[in-house]
This record gives sequence, C-alpha cells and structure tokens, in this order.
Amino acid sequence: MRGEFADYLRYAYIKGVIPMVAIPLDTHRAIKELQDAGINEKQAEAMVKLVGGVYNSEIATKSDLNLLHENIKSDLKCMRTDMNGMRTELESELKSIRTDLQSELKSIHTDLDWIKKFMLAIGLAALIAAVKYIFIV
Repeated sequence: MRGEFADYLRYAYIKGVIPMVAIPLDTHRAIKELQDAGINEKQAEAMVKLVGGVYNSEIATKSDLNLLHENIKSDLKCMRTDMNGMRTELESELKSIRTDLQSELKSIHTDLDWIKKFMLAIGLAALIAAVKYIFIV
C-alpha cells in the first residue's frame, strides 16, 4: 500500500499536481552518530546516502497531502456532476424507451385482437361448412 501511494505521489508530481519537496537530512550529524555507535565511516556514509534517498523519494509532506486531498475532493465533485448528468440522460432515455415499448405493446395487442377475430371467423366458417355438409348432403 505504501509503495502504491508513493507511486501515486510521484505520478502527481510528474503531472505537476503537487510539488515534491526535499526533506532536509543532516547527513553530517547522521554519519557522526553512526560512527559513535561503532559503524565505520564508509558504512555510515553508505547508510546515510541510502536512507536519505529513500527518505526524500518516499515521503510526502503534510502540505503535499493537503494539496492531494483538495485535488481528490475536486475530482470527486467533478465526477458527481458528471454522474448526475449521466443519470438525467439515462432517465430521459428510459422514459423514451418506456413510451416506445408501450406503443409497440398497443400495436401488438391490436394485432392479436385482429388475429383472434380472424381465427373466430375462420372457425365459424368451418363450422357452418360442416353443418351444411352434414345436414344438406
């Protein structure tokens, strides 16, 4: 998670969203304290250089985070506005589709009524023909 956040901060820095600020590290003091703890000068210098590089490249200042927070809030506000616009468009499209479907259903209902009447007429004609055939012939 920390690596992802650092990657995001680097991305934001590259895009110019937030300025990356170097955090001061008293390298002379750090090397001196490591030497006092029994580490030789070469090792102490290497350790301070390593820590300084990680420290300056991985840590965001409070102002960096505040700026990032404001940018995220702004992005969310834009996204909400976009989503509200999309919701309005979708509601309008759904209303139009509903109206079209109701019209189609009425048309189908009318067609089915016509087919039922036609089938009834054919059935009656067949019944009349059968009655004539049975009783007249």
